[in-house]
Amino acid sequence: MTGLAASGKRIRQLTQYKFSQSPTLHPIRPSELKEIAAGLRKSETKCNKSLRLPTRRILRSNRPLSPLASRSPLLAEIEFLQYDPDQALKTLSAYASRFGVLGRDELSRGVQLVIGRLFQTAASPGAHYLTREAFDEALTGCGHPRSIAIDDAGTWLQEDLNGQKEYRLGLEGSYLIERDIVKNAMADWINDALIVFTGEGGLGKTTALWQVLRAGVDKTASPRRLAALITAGTGMPKSFGELVDQWRGSESATKDDSLALRRLQCANGDVQRPILLLGLDGADETHSSNAFREAAARIMDFFWTLHQQYKESLEPPPARLLVSCRRPEEVEKFIQTVTGRGVSGKPPKYVRFEEFTVAEIWMLLQRPDIASPDAVQRLVRAAELNPDQAYATTAPAYDRQAVMSLSLLRHPILWSCFMALTPPQQSAFVSGNAQAQDALAARYLEWFMRRASQRLGFLPSDMKPALAAAAQKSSAGETSHKVDLWTVAVREAAGYSMAEARRLYHEGVSAGLIEELPPAGGLPARSQSLWRWRHAFLWSHLRNGE
Repeated sequence: MTGLAASGKRIRQLTQYKFSQSPTLHPIRPSELKEIAAGLRKSETKCNKSLRLPTRRILRSNRPLSPLASRSPLLAEIEFLQYDPDQALKTLSAYASRFGVLGRDELSRGVQLVIGRLFQTAASPGAHYLTREAFDEALTGCGHPRSIAIDDAGTWLQEDLNGQKEYRLGLEGSYLIERDIVKNAMADWINDALIVFTGEGGLGKTTALWQVLRAGVDKTASPRRLAALITAGTGMPKSFGELVDQWRGSESATKDDSLALRRLQCANGDVQRPILLLGLDGADETHSSNAFREAAARIMDFFWTLHQQYKESLEPPPARLLVSCRRPEEVEKFIQTVTGRGVSGKPPKYVRFEEFTVAEIWMLLQRPDIASPDAVQRLVRAAELNPDQAYATTAPAYDRQAVMSLSLLRHPILWSCFMALTPPQQSAFVSGNAQAQDALAARYLEWFMRRASQRLGFLPSDMKPALAAAAQKSSAGETSHKVDLWTVAVREAAGYSMAEARRLYHEGVSAGLIEELPPAGGLPARSQSLWRWRHAFLWSHLRNGE
């Protein structure tokens, strides 16, 4: 093997092992030491033909040197290191555990595979060296093994989350603040293995979910945790066990969820629980594919079992699942009872999302990236009023318009779109200017179509006329419509299939463009659901073909 010396220069290390079941009865004598020295010199000469490097020659053995051998001048060119097989086994076991190798049986199989690979390498006509990757493959039985220890896996899990941020999730930096509702709830999560973020579309559930995971896996976090986010799409794991197998590089056909959890615990034995934070985004989007529905059901069922086990325990669960959906029943349909309480009365932890609170708006208004001081000044003054009584104040019209603008900007997505406007547009919007409202609507629809394009694969050039057709055939305000109105309009305008029209409908609900309203009398089948436009100015923008 090659590495770096203390001086920073590359160095080669050649090691020969000598092992005996009765080491004290078979000491290494001068004649054997002479053969070992000759063999190491020969190997060094051969290696130097391809790359000349300073070389350390090492003899490791559990056999002692005989008195004569211990005085041999050959020890000037060979380092003799006492080899403790028990310690070596412990070291190898600790190394293998980072890949989730469990118990003596799996370790023994791995050792036998390593020995076989060594013999195969030695007998091959090519290069006689074993790479680290080949060693890891033999030891773990995985094709492309990766460590699942936090110190090793945390970096690439962090990169995966960063990659999902804008491409898959459509998240931008201008409204990524830590929500008060999450901060207040986190103190109560200690014994929960299943956390559910609920609330209507576009209120920041996915943002908060991503933030919690990203904060957990950050290398500066204490304690640092494994974290990943599952969304509907290609490459999505079918179960928790398959996810861990994907990380490890295993092609196991069993995909055992409990075994996967034990592997994570084995690789992270000294890490504070929970070891893993797993996110499942959009449990209400199981309409997108049968594969996502089946995966969501299996993953939630496994974590529901953990939740029941640890809810009233004195220690946190080893792993925690955080799910986003609009309504509790979207999760409860996957677990033991429709009430979500389970046989032991241990319901999931629900975190209900609403629009930004006034305190959160204050925090956003203090950020240095707001471009228009005039808009900030008027919004700050509006925040001093009671936004919930915006239409009942006796404030001057100038302030009333700012309060009305602020009530729209409490919607997280609209705040982000507001931040993308130019300073003059921001000031004009706060003043109630119609053109500025159109600019905000255009920015929102740009965000929506980019998000839908990434999640559904639809072209913006098809989506825009489809949405405009839905607006032209509908009314705004409190008026509700049947889903058929939407599907017929978008199919005629864009040539979508029924399934594609429904997928665009669900994407509109998920993003907060429209909201779904169950009719009076109970929850209906999906085909009977009612919907309405979330914001009249978005409807007007689409209807007028802006």
